[in-house]
Amino acid sequence: MIKSLSKIFFLSTALLAFLFSINFVSAQSMPGVSGQLAGVEMSVSPEKPKPNQDVSVSVVSYSLNLDSATIRWYIDDVLKKEGVGIKDLNLRTGKSGESVDVRVEVFTNDGRSVEQSIIINPAEVSLIIEANSYVPPLYKGRAYFTSQGIAKIIAVPNIIQNDIKLDSKKLSYKWTMNGIVLGSQSGTGKNTVIIEGSIPIRDITVDLEVMDVSGRIVATESAFINISNPKILFYENSSLYGILSNKAISGNYNIGGKEEVRIVAKPYFFDFSGINTKESNYKWSVNGKTVSLSGAKNEILLRQDGKTGGAASVSLKIENQVRIFQFAENNFNITFGN
Repeated sequence: MIKSLSKIFFLSTALLAFLFSINFVSAQSMPGVSGQLAGVEMSVSPEKPKPNQDVSVSVVSYSLNLDSATIRWYIDDVLKKEGVGIKDLNLRTGKSGESVDVRVEVFTNDGRSVEQSIIINPAEVSLIIEANSYVPPLYKGRAYFTSQGIAKIIAVPNIIQNDIKLDSKKLSYKWTMNGIVLGSQSGTGKNTVIIEGSIPIRDITVDLEVMDVSGRIVATESAFINISNPKILFYENSSLYGILSNKAISGNYNIGGKEEVRIVAKPYFFDFSGINTKESNYKWSVNGKTVSLSGAKNEILLRQDGKTGGAASVSLKIENQVRIFQFAENNFNITFGN
């Protein structure tokens, strides 16, 4: 009798355990009280939008069939788009700090529903590139970045949160050059970076991530820096008017009946501090023969040989003695006599 009761108790306990396990597993797959289901993700492209930029918001799910579901899109609680299988919404951001609340509602054919939202807060950071290359005084153009050159890049963030513009000194900057993180030049308040061209010579891509005090990325920007070539321009140095900077000498240059003329060479975009510095080397030649100069390295005096007139080919090569991949050549023909 005791054995029979024990057997009945064991079977009853096992049956209860089995039924409990069925109910527990079933409860895991049921929707919650709110009727929402997990498994819906939203994404924004581009990931870090700038002010007044066209963006696309998408929704994906690995547990729901969105192609047959009714999807509603809201912007700041205003219905903007509705339909079956509409998984994308296009919009345009406002000015910096003007956030947009995008919400999506998904209704499946079997009565399930889920909603998700994302806040888009446009922000921007501008990059100012200042090449360190030489340009003559009063030159109105900008300096170019050349082979083995040096440049300073300044980040100017315009990031507004809760109607307050964030202090650039309190933001953190992560600088990357050609995929390599510039760790020593990255960090809080480091909105300026110095870059230098490498060997082999190639164009440079600089990427920047700006983070707030919480470590969240709030803005990104990239700059593509082309490698330019140094240049040489020639000008006549008139005894009456000085250097005639309004017209560069090129091709054939006729000086008429003048017995002599002084030509000045001006280098552009070399990474040295001045025209006649030690790191600069000038190689003048006339009709293929090297000419030694006693005065300034960037000036040559040409005299007419006889009174019958004639012509000569003048050329110059300038080399940076420190940065050997910085060099330039130029030439012109000068004609004497009427």
